[in-house]
Amino acid sequence: MLAGGEFAGAAGPLRILMPALVIIVVSNVIGMQMLVPMDREKPVAAAAAAGAVTDLLLNFILIPHMASDGAAAATLAAEIIVLICLVYSAGVSKIREMFREMPLLAITAAAAAGSLAGIMAVRSIDSAVLRLAASGLCYFAVGGGIILTDETIRRKKERI
Repeated sequence: MLAGGEFAGAAGPLRILMPALVIIVVSNVIGMQMLVPMDREKPVAAAAAAGAVTDLLLNFILIPHMASDGAAAATLAAEIIVLICLVYSAGVSKIREMFREMPLLAITAAAAAGSLAGIMAVRSIDSAVLRLAASGLCYFAVGGGIILTDETIRRKKERI
């Protein structure tokens, strides 16, 4: 949208890397929000090292055959290894407990409704920059509104 047709070749690697966004967020929560406050920095460092070694080895293997798609696949695999190491270190029961406390339905609804609002908002806008701004504004306004409403309702229920 912003860079033009010269960047069309980046679409393939970006598609491969997209799941890494969720994996990195979950890894960050487990590592930095759970393990580090529990004074368990060593497993976090070990997971990062395992990911780095995995990425390096897979880059040597995949890049000659798959070019940028291989680099993206290696990075995705490395992030999966980091997540597996962190889940193992934290313990599956702690991870389940963490996700039970999260408002997953509200988060999913906010992402879906925000995405729909963002897509609908840009249908009549010609400028790429204005489309990006409008879709972002709509996404965060609608999604944020749902999350804030859910949080308000949950707090009111806790008081009762």
